[in-house]
Amino acid sequence: MEFETIILEKQDGVATLSLNRPDTLNAINNQMRIELLDALDDVEQDAAARVLVITGKGRAFSSGGDVRSMGKGQAERMIGPYPILRKVIGLGKPVIAAVNGVAAGAGFSLAMTGDIILASQEARFIQSAIRIGLVPDWGAMYLLPRLVGMARAKQLMFTGETLPATEAERIGLVSKVVASEEFEGFVRDFARKLAEGPPIAIGMTKKIVNASLGVDLDTLGLLEFQAQTTCRESEDHKEGLAAFKEKRKANFAGK
Repeated sequence: MEFETIILEKQDGVATLSLNRPDTLNAINNQMRIELLDALDDVEQDAAARVLVITGKGRAFSSGGDVRSMGKGQAERMIGPYPILRKVIGLGKPVIAAVNGVAAGAGFSLAMTGDIILASQEARFIQSAIRIGLVPDWGAMYLLPRLVGMARAKQLMFTGETLPATEAERIGLVSKVVASEEFEGFVRDFARKLAEGPPIAIGMTKKIVNASLGVDLDTLGLLEFQAQTTCRESEDHKEGLAAFKEKRKANFAGK
């Protein structure tokens, strides 16, 4: 599949989706939104791709929406943010947002769709909409309070202040900050380790955890029971038990 604004690569069970408009700090225009959705469909349908990494080419993750294209002629196929957000969040595979530089506005929101956010020391997070008189979009007002709490989310959105990577880690937005020169290798190794895990159990865990804030304990218990029943009947569970007894590394096939 050929793309103009992104690059999709697959290796060792890991699909890496790189935003590729480095001259604009990977600003998201309509063409990129179209290609993101197409690439996500591709990853969703590819059983060999067990983990998705989203990152940016050049010195930025994404500077957000392409302000320069606002108000200009529109393509025939217009793509809003929510099909993309739903696709990433609902993907039955772990998603790593590898934030290599600035993540502002829509780029910040796209990073927050990751199940795990890893950041380079050069990363910076900015809720920049307020700077041009707009409200945060791309799901920011839904995602950010759930990650850092209501008060801190409001502060970031009201002020448009820059959040350095180390502070983002301290408040729980980022799982780990890695030195810039080690970042690419760390992300690659981390993603491969996830790809070696049991895909059925990981996918079900993601689905239930995502649902957990919107259901009561009894409903969550039912979801957990149903998922556990499915996992107990899987070949991966049998392989995991055998590997444990034989003191070896499990080879999960996703069956």
